[in-house]
Amino acid sequence: MTIDDRDPIVSCEELITVVNCAENIPKNIHLISYTGIADLREIFKDQTTTIKTILSLPQLAHAKQLVNNLIFDNERLAHICLDNATQIDSIKETITQIELNNDKLLDQIAQLQNELSYDRIDKYYNKYVSDTQQELECMKNDVLDKKIGFEKYLKDYEMLKSQLISQQILKQIYNK
Repeated sequence: MTIDDRDPIVSCEELITVVNCAENIPKNIHLISYTGIADLREIFKDQTTTIKTILSLPQLAHAKQLVNNLIFDNERLAHICLDNATQIDSIKETITQIELNNDKLLDQIAQLQNELSYDRIDKYYNKYVSDTQQELECMKNDVLDKKIGFEKYLKDYEMLKSQLISQQILKQIYNK
């Protein structure tokens, strides 16, 4: 299709072909300017004319703009389809990688289940119990140490308190 500003004679058949091609695009794709198609049909509504129709320059410019819009919309749609295809391929690769990782994890789980016999479980359990008992013993010793320290603090406090009372009594006796 050749539309040129220098040649105001435009093929009606060429423009109608563009319109028909655009109308064949599925209706759920909303990127095509359907108002542009309607405008083109309005320009060429009298199809009894000859195939070559002489248009006025404003009509020619308007028709060319509408066709360019349709071409741009088609290119944009093609880019979106290409982007979607790329994203779908990426998602497929990710799913394949996840499936491979799942297979590896299942193999590792099976290997661990084979390695962990009842003897090993008992051994780990006994070690855990032993470690826990040691921690409890350390905590008990800590509490005892703190209790002894607190009792010593109480004795020191009582001694200082009695000394203070003694000093106050002596001071009262001395001041009389």
